[in-house]
Amino acid sequence: MTAKLVMSLDANRGVVVSSQGRAKRRARVAQERAVQDLKKTQLARTGLAAVVIAIVIVGVLSVVGRSGGRPATPVGASDSQTDREVSAVLDGIPQSGYTLGQPTAPVTLEVFLDLECLTSKLFVVSFLPSIIYDWVRTNNVKIEFHSRETDTHNPRAFVNQQTAALAAGAQGKLWNFVDTFYHEQGPEYTGYVTESYLNGIASQVPDLNLTQWESDRQNKHYFGQLVADRHTAIVRRLRSTPALLIGRTGGKMMRLPGYEEPELPGSLVDAMTLKEAIEKLP
Repeated sequence: MTAKLVMSLDANRGVVVSSQGRAKRRARVAQERAVQDLKKTQLARTGLAAVVIAIVIVGVLSVVGRSGGRPATPVGASDSQTDREVSAVLDGIPQSGYTLGQPTAPVTLEVFLDLECLTSKLFVVSFLPSIIYDWVRTNNVKIEFHSRETDTHNPRAFVNQQTAALAAGAQGKLWNFVDTFYHEQGPEYTGYVTESYLNGIASQVPDLNLTQWESDRQNKHYFGQLVADRHTAIVRRLRSTPALLIGRTGGKMMRLPGYEEPELPGSLVDAMTLKEAIEKLP
């Protein structure tokens, strides 16, 4: 099939809420650093200097820096720093399929991502937490994951990694998989996403049944979802990632105001800019 495609806040709420102040402060600091890293990344992508690429990799991929070098396969340690960071953001929030948040939330934010995209990593790791704390945890916004192939140059790898995330969604773990992937993301354009790598990411997702996940990855529905997302991206002219669409739940989706401007990519959208976008919804 792959070859053919190739183209609840619960009882733990008090613990989570009590740590939100510190987490939000950390998120703001991370955002400031991410803006600078994004500028370096955009410079590197112009091909001005190969050495800039190395600086971006060292400066942005902090997970690599902690380990002194990136292993080919992520280490599935349940008490790792990555697991703690992902859990702090997502624990207690309902997930269903590719949706994060209460199904009845009045506003829907559609996020189009390429798991190998560095700018998408900056958005998910450094900016999305503030949106989740302020809008998703308060049941005002739900976030939907969608796929858009941009920085993954191997179509087969793109299909494999994106459907692996969608398959985790069958167990209500898609956003854990996605966030973990970005925390463990390797250097762009190096072909690091192998079956061993994906299995390593899945092994880090708490309570994910790996046998079921492996089976679900072959579900034709997920391949169909990639095709549908690609069609939407083409029709809406979403050329880069992260791409963001917003709207009243059940209503018409629109581009996030300012997204069209090159100097204001979706990666710079945080809780405050989302508030401004919601206020402009019809």
